[in-house]
Amino acid sequence: SALTNFFKGKNLREIKPAMIEQYKAKRVGAGRAQATVNRELSVLSKVFTLAVRHEKADVNPCQSVERFALDNERVRYLTEDEEQRLFQTIGDNQQLKDIVTVALHTGMRRGEIFNLKWFDLDFDGGVIHVRKTKTKLNRVVPMNGRVWEVLNKQKRSSEYVFTSVKTGGRLMDVKKAFNTARLQAGIPDFN
Repeated sequence: SALTNFFKGKNLREIKPAMIEQYKAKRVGAGRAQATVNRELSVLSKVFTLAVRHEKADVNPCQSVERFALDNERVRYLTEDEEQRLFQTIGDNQQLKDIVTVALHTGMRRGEIFNLKWFDLDFDGGVIHVRKTKTKLNRVVPMNGRVWEVLNKQKRSSEYVFTSVKTGGRLMDVKKAFNTARLQAGIPDFN
């Protein structure tokens, strides 16, 4: 395998994180998919876990090597009809309506929306700075007119744009209310 070819002749104690980083770079350079390289690193890590357990290695160097951040989620868009039904079933929960509006118009994930702070919003430039994302990369998301309106009308009562009614701090979840509305709207497979 690629692993045995690359690390051939090396004692387990000689394999350091930098060497594993070289392996990662070489494999991607050879056209291997990042998901494939992640799986290979998992195999290597398992080898080291066993080696440490049997005192053939002191540490697992794979623990210091980051895997590639992958975004394998299937993207599902709502039809106009589904969107209308969803907003009808949300009813008068204005905060949930606002969060869903931002999600639908920006493609931002739930956690990214909950993490939004006022300093992340550039109303003059019409952009949102999304920090600390699932893929570990900061990015800039444009605000359309609808999103600009929704964000601009939020109460500035906390550093967070969307705050918990109960605690006044960061909103933790809307899953229950959203799932109820989603199911009532007859949309079984949308996150």
